[in-house]
Amino acid sequence: MPLKATKTDTSQALTLEWFLHVKNYKLNLDKNLCVGCQICTLACPKEAIKTEKQPKTQGEKAKKAKVDVDLAKCNFCGICDILCPYGAIKVTLDGQHVLSVVEKESFPQLI
Repeated sequence: MPLKATKTDTSQALTLEWFLHVKNYKLNLDKNLCVGCQICTLACPKEAIKTEKQPKTQGEKAKKAKVDVDLAKCNFCGICDILCPYGAIKVTLDGQHVLSVVEKESFPQLI
């Protein structure tokens, strides 16, 4: 378990952080890049990501879906980062874009 876990939600980004004794995990969701496609929601093995479509009012443009990540469920595996076609999600370890599922070869890579 982390020593400290934080979740910051602003109009521009959603950020989760785990502070361990020697490591710092961070997930950043850029809301400007996110289109609400729900790929991350479907791919998350912990069901930590929820996407909520916003109601559309007649005559108005459709609003972006609201995406939320449950800090208690997320294990910072990085599958959402890999699969996001818009680059809206970034998972880092100590400030480096390092994904454990890729390093441990537990997730297939396209050549």
